[in-house]
Amino acid sequence: MPELPEVEIIKRSLCKAIDKQSIVDVKQNRLNLRFPFPLNFIDKLKGSSITSFGRKAKYILIYLNNNYVLIIHLGMSGNFLIQKNTPDDDKNIKHTHVVFYTSNNLIIKYIDPRRFGLMDIAKVSEINQHRLLKNIGPDALSNEFNAKYLLKKITNKKCNIKTALLDQNIVGGIGNIYASEALYHSRISPHTSCYGIVNYEDSKNNMKRLVKSVKFILNKAIEAGGSTISDHRLPNGDLGYFQNEFNVYNCESKKCNRKHCSGIIKKIKQSGRSTFFCDSCQELQDHEI
Repeated sequence: MPELPEVEIIKRSLCKAIDKQSIVDVKQNRLNLRFPFPLNFIDKLKGSSITSFGRKAKYILIYLNNNYVLIIHLGMSGNFLIQKNTPDDDKNIKHTHVVFYTSNNLIIKYIDPRRFGLMDIAKVSEINQHRLLKNIGPDALSNEFNAKYLLKKITNKKCNIKTALLDQNIVGGIGNIYASEALYHSRISPHTSCYGIVNYEDSKNNMKRLVKSVKFILNKAIEAGGSTISDHRLPNGDLGYFQNEFNVYNCESKKCNRKHCSGIIKKIKQSGRSTFFCDSCQELQDHEI
């Protein structure tokens, strides 16, 4: 699933290509993705102009001059392809579900083999209370996501720290890949319970280190164009390459990359998700879950 870095890269690419352009036409090839398309989907988009782009966690927000916002979630395999509007490029690629035609003669194709993505439209005045967005915590790259905030939010959580990082109500945008990589970078074991890390003697410094690691890893991934493991491509067709810098994710049975560590990367299941870590250099903070 595209996580914060992949969504941010796609948002920036779309912004660069079509910001301040008009949506000349929209072609919808099916009635639903994960959910049905909203009523009057095409009518609310066609003829409008794009005023700005935003992102809320893993959602792309496209603001229009008719006071609507197009909300997009890429699901497991969603992506966009930007092409010039020529007869050859106007042909449908397999799994193309929506096509946007813009005033600068571009075609923007939404491609989603597994169809777990979604599109919705909301009024600008109602966006913060939209059912998909209203309960999302602060963005993982925002100033609001800091050590003090995280310590407060996990104090009464009865789960491990990795599961807490994946909780979009606590912090928006972190997924399985970057939770594992950030915990490795911060030297904190994913087995550590929220109770254990909160009550550990050095809890404040641990939180500072973890938040710093989360932001460092996410920014590094954005710089690298995201992680291409299966479906992720940049809208120009290029691959991301942060997967070449993974220290633990998908590195099961490999030797730890950290200097002076002889540990081996292990894989476990936590809350139904795969977790990768080094049990030698990632320190367990008191209580284990």
